[in-house]
Amino acid sequence: MELSASSALGTTRGVSAEEESVTSFLPYRSRHGQIASILVGLLAVITTSMAQLPVTTRDFKLQVATGEVITLSAPAGTAGYSLTLPSTRGTSGALLSSDGSGGMLWVNPNVMYWSLAGNTSLDSTSSFLGSPDETVGRPLIMKTDGVERLRIAGGSGFIGIGTAAPSMLLDVAGTVRATGLATFSGGITVSGTTLINATGSSATTIGATSSTVTIGSIATTLKTSVGSNDRIVLASSNGQLDQASIASVVAAGVSGSAWTLTGNASTDSTVAFIGTTDETVARPLVIRTDGTERARFAGGSGYAGFGTASPNVQVDVNGGLSTRPATATASSSTTAVTVGNRSFIVITSDDAFASRKVTLSNGLQDGQRLVVLVLGSGGNTTFGIRLETADANLSLSGDAGLEHGDTIELIYYSGVWRELRRSANDE
Repeated sequence: MELSASSALGTTRGVSAEEESVTSFLPYRSRHGQIASILVGLLAVITTSMAQLPVTTRDFKLQVATGEVITLSAPAGTAGYSLTLPSTRGTSGALLSSDGSGGMLWVNPNVMYWSLAGNTSLDSTSSFLGSPDETVGRPLIMKTDGVERLRIAGGSGFIGIGTAAPSMLLDVAGTVRATGLATFSGGITVSGTTLINATGSSATTIGATSSTVTIGSIATTLKTSVGSNDRIVLASSNGQLDQASIASVVAAGVSGSAWTLTGNASTDSTVAFIGTTDETVARPLVIRTDGTERARFAGGSGYAGFGTASPNVQVDVNGGLSTRPATATASSSTTAVTVGNRSFIVITSDDAFASRKVTLSNGLQDGQRLVVLVLGSGGNTTFGIRLETADANLSLSGDAGLEHGDTIELIYYSGVWRELRRSANDE
């Protein structure tokens, strides 16, 4: 039997004359009465059809109180099927779903879909974000503003950020910042400019005890043991960086290429020096203390300047020049005084100059100057010394009898001390 409901009059076909008269000729009272008449007719038809064969109509229409029409239609060409409604009402927010066999059931979306407000009490073994197609390499993609931001590749499972073709477990095309501690137990490869703790003040640790760190093509072992204050870093022949004392550094041969604070042993003076090697560039060698220049060896001329940055002679001193004296005592008839590298000698006498002859050793270098000051023991003004012209290495204007307070200035040249001047108290 075919069942049809009209949205305007509520007439039916395939029912008895009495039923049709009930639905077709009820007195018109109002719009509400008309709707009531339609519902009475529908109930009569449904009651009658339940005792007959199943009824199929092309569409089913309901009219609401405002006159609007709601239509339920089966599209043309649809294969026949049946749907069985759930036996109970669903809870608030429940979704009406199908079991695949025509049975309808209420489903809690919390256990079926990811909620924008988050899900509760999920089983992580069966709930996940992604694709379960194990044999198909489908990626999982995340986008913002319609632009791909992250991709987990199908098959390899590689994660790409800023790239749609990740080639390793985590492939980032762009800048990465870690404000906390980043730990990479399997290692990390970084290309391009790399800054590690460039602006921070925290300690930076690279490697652990006996771990190998490759710098360029050199496999280097870094050790973290703490040494004493006189330790420096030394690289062994097998690429191991370790702490070493200055003594061991010198013993290892580093002193052959660097000056140590405690001095170098067995240094070849022909190849070891302090200074510059730019022979065609006049670069000076400057020595400073407390950040202030104290001495300069000018490039080009090689002049030495003390207290001046523009030396004009071989040794240019801008300030006082002090010569510290050596001392000797004339206490016998003849006293030999060794000059050595001195330029000022104070000789103390305990008797008259006629009884205290002094001889001087040769100088070390032509041009060496020597000033001799004579003092009488205890300040005795009659005590002194005598220098004689007969001495082979003395060239005097006459024997020099020098008493307390007298001086004589000599210059050494060609094996002879030659007199420059003497004080007026000589003999």
